[in-house]
Amino acid sequence: MLRSVARVAVVVAAVALSACPSFEKPSLSVEGAKVASVDFDGAVVALTVELEHPNKVPLLADRLAFDGFIEGKPLVHSALKQRVTVPAEGKASVKVPLRFVYKELKGALASLEDKKRWRYEVKGEIGFEPHEKLAIALPFTKDGELPAPQ
Repeated sequence: MLRSVARVAVVVAAVALSACPSFEKPSLSVEGAKVASVDFDGAVVALTVELEHPNKVPLLADRLAFDGFIEGKPLVHSALKQRVTVPAEGKASVKVPLRFVYKELKGALASLEDKKRWRYEVKGEIGFEPHEKLAIALPFTKDGELPAPQ
């Protein structure tokens, strides 16, 4: 009896999925970063992330998590729970605050003193729930170089 119910459930799921329109993966890009504030203990950098959604139904972004590296050394981890609506066949921007604490960065940055440019990398994922029973994690990576502070 249980096997028959399981078979019926598999057939129903297959039929339901075949009736769904195709879903294209949204794209994500890091558009910029700028210093938002500085104090005696650290600084906050505002990272701007743009989501582009090619599908005909809007998506709700529910979470964003990422790690930041300079010269391959981990410097920051952030997880943001923020509801962002990405319109159908449209774009949405998200500003993510990154808090850097000088005391924690001192050791990691000591080896970078004589370099004029620093390689950076941001890796993470943004989570969508287009349906209550479907969750999608979209990974992203952005890297480049920044001028070293003088």
